Amino acid sequence: MVLLDIMMPQMNGLDLLAKLQKKCTGIKVVMMTAYSTLDKVLKSHREGAVHYVMKPFSSLNDLEKKIKEVL
Repeated sequence: MVLLDIMMPQMNGLDLLAKLQKKCTGIKVVMMTAYSTLDKVLKSHREGAVHYVMKPFSSLNDLEKKIKEVL
């Protein structure tokens, strides 16, 4: 399982998601971001993300719940 941010210094998380899906079949990815648009949410799901989490987290329990759902 990978917890992946959309905004990263060297690479866009959506681009990395696409690469991960090609190289690691069956990998589960939870995307997270503080800069969400409907386009990014839809693209992340098209690329294979199983969940999408908004930052800042209202509580770490919410994040933990999403991770447990994936695992």
